[in-house]
Amino acid sequence: MKKSLMLIIFFTAILLLALTQATLAAPLDTLEISLTTNTVNPGEEVTINFNFGQPLGAFTFDVDFDTNLFEFVTSSVSASTAGGTTTLLYYDPTGGANPATSMSVTFRALAGLTTSNPTQFMITANGIANSDASVIFDDITVPIVRDVLVEPAYIGYVIEITNESTLQRDIENPINVRISSPMGRYYDHLRLVAHVVTPSGATFRLLGTDSGGLEHDVILSGWGAPSGFGLGGAVDITYNFMGIFSEDGNYTLTLNLIDRDNSDEIISTATRTFAVGVPVVEEPIVTNPEENVLPRTGINQYVYLAAILLTAIIIYAIFNRKNAKKF
Repeated sequence: MKKSLMLIIFFTAILLLALTQATLAAPLDTLEISLTTNTVNPGEEVTINFNFGQPLGAFTFDVDFDTNLFEFVTSSVSASTAGGTTTLLYYDPTGGANPATSMSVTFRALAGLTTSNPTQFMITANGIANSDASVIFDDITVPIVRDVLVEPAYIGYVIEITNESTLQRDIENPINVRISSPMGRYYDHLRLVAHVVTPSGATFRLLGTDSGGLEHDVILSGWGAPSGFGLGGAVDITYNFMGIFSEDGNYTLTLNLIDRDNSDEIISTATRTFAVGVPVVEEPIVTNPEENVLPRTGINQYVYLAAILLTAIIIYAIFNRKNAKKF
C-alpha cells in the first residue's frame, strides 16, 4: 500500500511538471509594431503593422483609437469593432501547420477635420501562444502606444503688399497688407515684423491703428501684441496701413510673419519696392480714335498742276506781248 502511494505521488509530480512546461509564461519580446505614416490628412489611411518575430498559433490584440478622428477600415485577421476598440483575433485550427508571423490593421482619418489633432493608438493583448501551444506568452496589459498626428493638408500663408495711388513724400500714402490662405496652419502667437531699405538719410514709417485705437509703426515695433496673435484655417485679412516717406526715391519693404512659439521662425514673407516722387507719365490724347486714314506726307499732286498752269499763263502772256509790239 505504501509502495502504491509512492508511485501515485511520483506520477502526479511528473504530470504536473509536464503541464507546467507546456504552459510556461514568457514575454513576447520579439514583437515589433510600426505605422506606415505618423501624419495623416483627413480621408487618408494609416496601417499598423505587427511583426511577431516568431510563429504564433493564437492571439487576441485590442487596438484603442479615437472615434472622433478615425474609423476602422480592414485587417488581415478576423476583426470586430465596438466603440473605440478594434479586436484582432487569430487561432490556428491546424494545431501548428498554419501559424501567423505578422498581421496588419488599417484605419482612416475622418473627413472634415480643420485643425491639427495629435492622438494615439493604444495596443494590449492576451491569449498569445506559440505555434504548438507549448509556450503561453505573457498578456500585454500595459498598453503599447503609437503616436499619430491627424491634420489637414495646410496651405502656406501669402502676404501681399499693394498701394492704390502714386506715392508722395511727407504725406500719408495708403498701403494695404493682405494675409491669406484657403487653409492655413493654426498658430497661437504670430507677429508681423518689418525691415526696410531707404535712400540715404531718408525715413519710412508704416502706421496702423489696432482695434483698441492705438497707433503702431510696423517698421519700428511690428504689428500685433508683443506676445503675438492667433491665426489659422481659412484666412483673408487686409490691414489698411499708411506709409510716410521723408524723401523721394526707392524704398524696399520686407514683411515677415513670425511664430513667437518657435524661436520667431519666419512662416511667410513678402518684399515690395516703392518708387516715391516718380512723375506720372500720361498717355497721349487720341482725338479721332476711329480715324484710320494715315496723314499724307510729301507734296500734293494739285500743287504740281497749279505750278504748270501758272507757268503756262506766264508764257502765254509773254508771247502775246511780243506779237503786239510787231504790229
